[in-house]
Amino acid sequence: MKIMAGRVIGLCAILVISWQAWTHWNRVTPTALVAPAAKTDEQPSSYAEQELAKKSVTVWGPLADYLKPETAPNSEGEQAVSDEIVESDHVGPSPVGTRTVVLRQSFLLTREVNRSFELPAHAFSPQLHGHYRSFPQGGDKASAEPTLVQLLLLDEKQYARWLSGGSVEALFSADASEDQEIHFSLPATFGQPVKYHLVFRNDSGAAKTIVQADFQIEY
Repeated sequence: MKIMAGRVIGLCAILVISWQAWTHWNRVTPTALVAPAAKTDEQPSSYAEQELAKKSVTVWGPLADYLKPETAPNSEGEQAVSDEIVESDHVGPSPVGTRTVVLRQSFLLTREVNRSFELPAHAFSPQLHGHYRSFPQGGDKASAEPTLVQLLLLDEKQYARWLSGGSVEALFSADASEDQEIHFSLPATFGQPVKYHLVFRNDSGAAKTIVQADFQIEY
């Protein structure tokens, strides 16, 4: 009996020890037994880090603004500087002191006479200088009636309206006179030549008038 009781007690002790050991073992999580892997330089970065690396770095400050290309829009969305060529780029410097005769003639004026001339392209500051005088045909100027002549300076559009009988505001007009001197600054020409018209009008009572005209363009 004593031997049997001792065996039973020993078996119970073994069972108690085994149960305690098994309980203790299950309380320890597997993750605690596994050491975290050290992150090496060769380990690929996360998606967020890759996206951040793709973004360009924006530098602010006076020096950055100075080094910024002129053709690129700034951070506030301003338009880039345009390289488009405008009309004023077609104007070139004119040789100083250059003169061109546009009209040097004596002609008979009964009612109206047109004398046209053309300015070349790229003329920067053309100046019209001229003089005309009038007198009756075949008569004595001292005893004859005054031969009053008016002068109009028209561009192509104005001249077309004038021919059609429409109202025209001339670039320049000289009052009717027997002796008139003209000085007028013309607009600069761009990539194309520009045509003008000198229109002489007989505003006197004389049926036929002789006009002597001398006009030049100075650049």
